[in-house]
Amino acid sequence: MLKNQQSENKQLLQEKSVLENQLKEMKIDQLKDKVGIIERLSYVYYELDLKSEYKGFLDKFVTPLGYDYFNNSSEIMFFIGLGHFQDFKYKESEFYIKKSLEINPQNYKALNTLACITVELNPQQKYQYIETLKQVLRIKEDYYRAHFNIATAYEDINDFQNAEYHYKRSIELNPELFKLYYTYIYFLLSFNKLNDALKTIKQIEVKFTQDQQVYDIYQLYFQCYFEQNQFEISYKYAQMSIEIDSEQFSGHINSGNALFGLGQYERAIESIQMGIQKKLKDTSKGKDFLRCNIEHYNIGLCNLQLNKLNDALQSFEKSIQEDKSYNSSYKQIMKIYLQKQNYTGFLDVFEQSVQNTQNKNKSIIKSFVIDHGFQIPVSRIESFMQKIVLNSINNNVILNSIHKQMKEETAKSGYSQTSKRQIYYSIYQLLSEKYLRISQTIEILTSYEKIIKNSLQFQQKYSIWDLLID
Repeated sequence: MLKNQQSENKQLLQEKSVLENQLKEMKIDQLKDKVGIIERLSYVYYELDLKSEYKGFLDKFVTPLGYDYFNNSSEIMFFIGLGHFQDFKYKESEFYIKKSLEINPQNYKALNTLACITVELNPQQKYQYIETLKQVLRIKEDYYRAHFNIATAYEDINDFQNAEYHYKRSIELNPELFKLYYTYIYFLLSFNKLNDALKTIKQIEVKFTQDQQVYDIYQLYFQCYFEQNQFEISYKYAQMSIEIDSEQFSGHINSGNALFGLGQYERAIESIQMGIQKKLKDTSKGKDFLRCNIEHYNIGLCNLQLNKLNDALQSFEKSIQEDKSYNSSYKQIMKIYLQKQNYTGFLDVFEQSVQNTQNKNKSIIKSFVIDHGFQIPVSRIESFMQKIVLNSINNNVILNSIHKQMKEETAKSGYSQTSKRQIYYSIYQLLSEKYLRISQTIEILTSYEKIIKNSLQFQQKYSIWDLLID
């Protein structure tokens, strides 16, 4: 299978050279008669996965004639859509991909790309994504890209069996593509299949020997041993990857993470900071790639271990500047404020976290109440509840979560009304009941307020708080 694949790629490269020579230095009028050759060349580019050359192909052979000239070509419409997809222009891509499918509904490549566009525009629509990819495979079962894509979708919904089948099938169909093995191994790690991951790494280690592939294989070894808390070995592989290419950031970051596990926090900070510098130098990636919220968070953890609270606080704040929705950093900042007995600061950060983390806030609040809320003086707990109500984002969800947890705790057989911790449980339970009622009342009064404001018979405009007091 491997020899066949290598032979096929060699033939495609030869065909690419021949076709490009046929189109070389042609004027627009001459290109008009070569639509068939242009279509075939687009197929060759796609099969060779020459993503970095897609734009050049379009600029040379398609744009000079104008997109409308290819309105009857499913292949070129698909390739134009693919070019937009590579530039993250998903709406434009969708337009041309659908045109391609109108011309040829059996164009499995276009259908595969349409599935990818769907999930990019609507990340929650994973089941629709899977159904579209199933349709692709009904048209062409031996299409490795569709198997790979559907495997990642099954992984996202924690369907290990289906994901593993399709990952393996994609590798079987294209055993030369390193990316397939790399992603499959990370999939195994995500399901804690460490032995299977190590076995697969050892199988590919002798097969892929280019510098970048060796670098990535060392990163995979790092991850396997890091997951098993074997920090000495994981550090060794991080260093080996740096020896291959010291300009890539991930080796430095991984080295820092291993040093953290070894308790060498100062060295860990230095290594992670070096990784951040390397990462920010990489101008080839998009804005999201350049975010360093996790790296700053890890530096914050190192500073906590060194008992440098102010430095830790700065690192966690930098993490939030990089990604305002990163809830782990909010948790750490709240812990630091509690440790410093800065309850005003804590409440301000809590309010900020609720505003910025949206649907993630339930886990933040629940975690805080269960693990750390008992450090707040009783006199400040009501302020905490008021903050929840005043933030309209999912306050009922948060309050219900607190109320349910506290109700369960006070119902336990070992519950004692005299212990300080249990007194706190009771206070949270009572206040969550109270503010749940207030919150629900506010929702009703808000709708009444709109009616009042729009009514001519009321000269005075009331606020919901005026109504609540009355």
